[in-house]
Amino acid sequence: MKNIPVLITSVAQPNAPFVELNDPAERINATIKSLEQWALISPGQEIVICDGSGYDFQGLINKTPLLKTLNLEVMHFINDIEMVKHRGKGYGEGEIIAYALNHSEILKKCNTFSKCTAKYWVSNFQECADSHQKNISIEKQYDSRYSFNYQACDTRFYVVEKDFYLKKLLNSHKNSNDFQSYFLEHAFAKDIILSKVTGTEFKIKPLVYGISGSTGQFTESHPESIRKKMVRQFRRNFS
Repeated sequence: MKNIPVLITSVAQPNAPFVELNDPAERINATIKSLEQWALISPGQEIVICDGSGYDFQGLINKTPLLKTLNLEVMHFINDIEMVKHRGKGYGEGEIIAYALNHSEILKKCNTFSKCTAKYWVSNFQECADSHQKNISIEKQYDSRYSFNYQACDTRFYVVEKDFYLKKLLNSHKNSNDFQSYFLEHAFAKDIILSKVTGTEFKIKPLVYGISGSTGQFTESHPESIRKKMVRQFRRNFS
């Protein structure tokens, strides 16, 4: 069983455009609820939660008994507010990850980390972590059912080698622009394609649950059919 820490990227008090769930109290509560799910999924899990709006989750975490089973590192700082307002939430997320990689004691000592957006959890996290092999494991959004071409990735959750992230994805967020509908999902896909590595699709589908900050709605994943599993295995050899 691989021990891969989880970086939770949070913005308790958002400044980005196109965010439906903008009530700080609701966002904070949803984040704590997701952390409780992580505690049930993977007791003892190393988790770094980094908030880009300056909110300190430590007080609430200390008051939540279930979270005592996690190995939590809590961080917070202030994103570049003007850039987030002008470029969108993907820009802010890139800053959060860069800050965490520079300051987290947990992330400093690891070679591989996983990233999950706050308010979400992954019910089959350990299977996803164990199946990760090299570079990055991430879900692609293909052009059609059987296509090998993709223009976007699901950046809510992925597993990545720290060295690969630092070399290929550290600055991806700087190209995102929500006002032009060129999101972090597109910037990630472009930079992964340019890296010319294959096998970047997850070997198994991550089962992601939680509340979307963009829509304010609860989202959930469903297990794949045998046919879709076969397509996934075939695609991994070429994309």
